Amino acid sequence: NGELPMQARRLASFLFTCQLLVTSVCAKMPPQTGFFGSKYDNLKILEQIVESDKLQNVRVPATLGVSSEQVERALEDKGVALEELWAQFKSNPTEATDQINTGSCPALKAIQDAIYFVISSDYNLLTQDQKEWLEKLADRFLMVRSTGAEDTAELVNAGGNESVAYVAPTQKDVMEAIAFVIVSYFSVKSFENRIKAGDDVFKEMPALPVIIQELVGEAVGGEGNIIPRAGVMFTNEPTFTEKEPFNVTKISASLGHNEGVVANLVPTDTFYMERSDDKGAHLLFSSVIKDKAHRLVPEKKGDKYELVSKDNPRDLAMQPALSQEQLITLFNTGRAIQSFYEQAMDIEFVFMGDTLYLVQARPVKRTPANPSYIAPAAFV
Repeated sequence: NGELPMQARRLASFLFTCQLLVTSVCAKMPPQTGFFGSKYDNLKILEQIVESDKLQNVRVPATLGVSSEQVERALEDKGVALEELWAQFKSNPTEATDQINTGSCPALKAIQDAIYFVISSDYNLLTQDQKEWLEKLADRFLMVRSTGAEDTAELVNAGGNESVAYVAPTQKDVMEAIAFVIVSYFSVKSFENRIKAGDDVFKEMPALPVIIQELVGEAVGGEGNIIPRAGVMFTNEPTFTEKEPFNVTKISASLGHNEGVVANLVPTDTFYMERSDDKGAHLLFSSVIKDKAHRLVPEKKGDKYELVSKDNPRDLAMQPALSQEQLITLFNTGRAIQSFYEQAMDIEFVFMGDTLYLVQARPVKRTPANPSYIAPAAFV
């Protein structure tokens, strides 16, 4: 099952959006149509699951999609010949692949420069409805996130595309962040990831959607009353052996912004959870607790915000990042999501106090591994 062609993916996304309108899921702004990418679609599915399963103290942050069609129209209106630039890139696949492997591809850089020059200052890109949505979040920070060639069962592209945290809700900051995210779709890193995953990067030009999301995180400088507990949950281990009869949930978590966990920049606790039997009457817990000496917090640098390291209080550093109640909430939420998708899921989350925020979900591409024991059949 290869990835769907661009037109088919756009049609699937449009039909999915129509389904959301029919089911009326927590709409925070007028309906949107167009191609918004897999990450956006997965977030909307999470909203459905939280609503239909009546999950308590579980939320999906407010999310706005900017469609690929919007971006393409803006570039076309400004005279950017994107198709011509793309044709130049794919005219010599062998040369382009060699350049990507060496870390520098002039044809991709030309596309990035053209996109950033236009989008970073195009204040007419967003519709009036989208601008009004942003105005409602004027008192908080935003997260501008990628939603391009990623987060599907066939192509994860983890870390290939960029996201920008702690974006001030001004037109200037939002447009610069949108441009930064979109040009990352044409970065050497993103293309290298896709090539390694077996994706045909020359087949078609990447779609250009982007997500603007309510940011869930700590106060600037880490001076607030609540320290976030953030991490990643695999609803079932990414590797498996033969026909395993069990389902082990693995959770990696730490304090502060989740980039610390995702990018392996801070020490993390690891938790394993499994039902005791088929009826699921009890949960079995196992954990590895680290000294979480520091965390990532936002700090103002000039007119922007960056994530910097901050020491944790010693009494918190040695405590588990997650309480048993939070682990149970995660486990039950993960099982609800896995049940909907009918496959293991990779879920990024943030706890602010007792409230669990689901900020991303994507299918886990599980791979077989050799057993760590000698199977009885091997004995003679």
